[in-house]
Amino acid sequence: NGRWRLALTSGGGTISLDLNAFNHSVQRLASASEYEAARVSYCKRLLKDFEYVEDAITGTRMHVNKQMLFVSLGRKAGGMEVDAYQSIESIKELAPLLMMASARRYRGEHYSQPVLVCAEAGTGKTWASQQLTQQIAEICMGSEEGNEGDDGEGLGVRLVPLLIYIQRLARLLDVIPEGSATPFELLQRYVATEYGDDVRLVTMLRQALEMRAVVIVMDGIDEAASSKGRVARLVLEELLPLGFRLVVTSRPEGVQAKTFSKRFVILDLLKLSEEQQRKSIVGQLYAYPEGQELLQRLLDVTNIRTGHDEIYMREDVTSASSRAALEAIPEVDRTFKEDGTRDTSMRQRSRDGRLVHVRTDGVVGSEYLKGLTALFTPQVFSAIDEGNAAAALLPPSPKRERRKTIHDEVFTRIKGTGGGGAFGEGGPSTRESSAPGDVYADVAVSLAVQLSD
Repeated sequence: NGRWRLALTSGGGTISLDLNAFNHSVQRLASASEYEAARVSYCKRLLKDFEYVEDAITGTRMHVNKQMLFVSLGRKAGGMEVDAYQSIESIKELAPLLMMASARRYRGEHYSQPVLVCAEAGTGKTWASQQLTQQIAEICMGSEEGNEGDDGEGLGVRLVPLLIYIQRLARLLDVIPEGSATPFELLQRYVATEYGDDVRLVTMLRQALEMRAVVIVMDGIDEAASSKGRVARLVLEELLPLGFRLVVTSRPEGVQAKTFSKRFVILDLLKLSEEQQRKSIVGQLYAYPEGQELLQRLLDVTNIRTGHDEIYMREDVTSASSRAALEAIPEVDRTFKEDGTRDTSMRQRSRDGRLVHVRTDGVVGSEYLKGLTALFTPQVFSAIDEGNAAAALLPPSPKRERRKTIHDEVFTRIKGTGGGGAFGEGGPSTRESSAPGDVYADVAVSLAVQLSD
């Protein structure tokens, strides 16, 4: 009758059942218990990897959950109106919605509402992606909450999160011709690239992908450069129909909102509140001996200036004409001398006369900047300058081909000068900056394109 018959090894006998993409897959590990052990180990790894995020400038490590990023429902971009998403206000509230039970998964019914999180530059897309992944991993570690229910007949399918950095995925797509690999094969290649040091983990994630037991978080869909169209097709035409639970982040101008609004709930990532900004500053300044005093002085100045503004706008203190006259007075930047050079005597100093926040050891603070310092050697800048000079002499039509040549030349010189080797074993400890040197090579390549346009 077209149904599958399953022979029972315990107790004997057979049962008939209907198989679909959501209730079975090929067994990749020796047993369910081994899969579960690998799943728990992976979630613990994520909790550790994403516990802290490094400030790219100062190198200060901040706890990712100490500043819970806030989201609001996107009104301008449209999107699907789903009741459960109408009132969420933070990443922490978004995570449980992505874990909602597919109670009838065994019948082929699977809940998989995709979400698009839009964020302006500098509002923290990557931070939000890491925070969301950690929140999901924490839920997955729970005894019951990390499972999809199945009408109370058992624990159901146990889920795992997978954070995909689009820039890294795009590099894979550059070497895999479109149409030559299935979505599963592309994701498996990505997983192998990220976690190739742990065969059991890679196998577990392959099993989870095949079971559609993965919550996929895709960070920066607008950052795929020349692969942007292919990435969008991968999301909309392949991963979405396969029933994966998806969260993608992007700048508002980086996606076609009308295309995503047909299936996606669209959320806006709010900028950090003043209180969150203050906590972030506290966390960074306290790494320096004079940080506490400096912070207090900055807060005092802010309060004084706020009070001054309120007084200034009072009509009984200054009239509109007086304000107009005052505001018409040209500003003078005292940090510069009349000849245009900087006046070093105007540098901020502490009470004992020491310059505030001056590094004299010549060492950059963050792992990210250390990587860029190792990458941008004089040879790399020379390659960019030579490529730009050559492209400037060409007529408009061949410039596109010349830009590709610049890509190749810059990348070759980066490899030749050892810039790509700055991030091997024993490199940066933070997840965000622990990628291979190719990540930083892309920075130089992108710079070459921008300068040669």
